[in-house]
Amino acid sequence: MKSKIFKLNINDWIKGFVMAMIGGAIIVIYSAFTGDGCGVKCIDWELAMNTGIGASIAYIIKNFFTDATGKLGGAI
Repeated sequence: MKSKIFKLNINDWIKGFVMAMIGGAIIVIYSAFTGDGCGVKCIDWELAMNTGIGASIAYIIKNFFTDATGKLGGAI
């Protein structure tokens, strides 16, 4: 069930958490493969964390302003 506009349900928070994990994982993988051959030692963990947090906040904000049909702004 999707949440109404200006409301968030538990699924919105769970999906926001998943977005944080995916966003952080993408940066970790990218950092590991684009470093100077140093692999895991070259990963910027702070950047990965910040990217994950940013992705989840953006997703939560998008869901807050989207109605149950997926329309941004709803019936405003």
